[in-house]
Amino acid sequence: WEVVAQGKVIFRIDFDGKSEEEWRFSFLPEFEGIDWHLDDTRSWKEELNRQIEANASTLSDLVNDTLVFIEEICSRSDSLPLIYFSGGKESIVTLELFKQCGIKAQLLFAGTGMDFPEDEEFIKRFKLFIETNPSYSELFSLHIEPGDPERVQKLFERDGRLGIGNMWCRAELKYPIRNQAVKKLYPKGVGIAFEGSRWYETDFRRSHPRVNYVYDIQGYDKSQQVWAHALADWNGFDIWTYIFKYDLKINPLYHMGFQRTTCWSCPLVNPYHLQQSRKFNKEKWNEIEAYSVEGFKKDTQLSSLPTPF
Repeated sequence: WEVVAQGKVIFRIDFDGKSEEEWRFSFLPEFEGIDWHLDDTRSWKEELNRQIEANASTLSDLVNDTLVFIEEICSRSDSLPLIYFSGGKESIVTLELFKQCGIKAQLLFAGTGMDFPEDEEFIKRFKLFIETNPSYSELFSLHIEPGDPERVQKLFERDGRLGIGNMWCRAELKYPIRNQAVKKLYPKGVGIAFEGSRWYETDFRRSHPRVNYVYDIQGYDKSQQVWAHALADWNGFDIWTYIFKYDLKINPLYHMGFQRTTCWSCPLVNPYHLQQSRKFNKEKWNEIEAYSVEGFKKDTQLSSLPTPF
């Protein structure tokens, strides 16, 4: 990670190992040239409003472009579009943009059995929020497909490890559960699906176009889809500015220091995420202490990463 202040990179964190003791924290020479005198007379809310106001024009252009994109993609099919809803910040923003467009959609949260407890609870509360707020319930319905923790344990026992070179969690948990749920929601096939990945997140996601055409998805028939990434060109700052501007719901995992609301043992995240997960989910990690979770290494190549399907 790199920390930027006043247009300069001033601090760097190198994740060279699995534990925090192995990470390197470096102050760059530019750190000394920064004026650290802060105006402590403004409240956090005042600072937040100042941020929103300063970025209003840029955010407005980005939002307008995305609204046009959503409307154009949704015009390609007569069936309701599907939003793969993780409960993360991107899916929350995607939902709100659909609401701005006035476009109806079905939402699907597909668990894996490795989901954070906080994430599962947030999804349940959000489903109730949709159902009890007419401005949302008139447009959206949220379907929750739970995962199977017992299946997770059996797969760990079978393989002894989970890593980016052997992502059985996707092939044998996430995709079958998700695809069967889609089949129930769309017996005749879903034409258009939206997903919240962004180019700024990883090199792997930067390799995806804003619109994919996907065929022969394992697990259900008539699986041709237009797979759209409405927020592909948004960065994290854009996402949070939009969330704070419209006072949207925030998944509690972000308040706990997590960057993503993904599985508690996901190997596709940086070591900080796994370190935080071990801190907050000791019981779950104790259940798999005999096995290993292997994440990214410095020499990981883009071609070695799992494909979306």
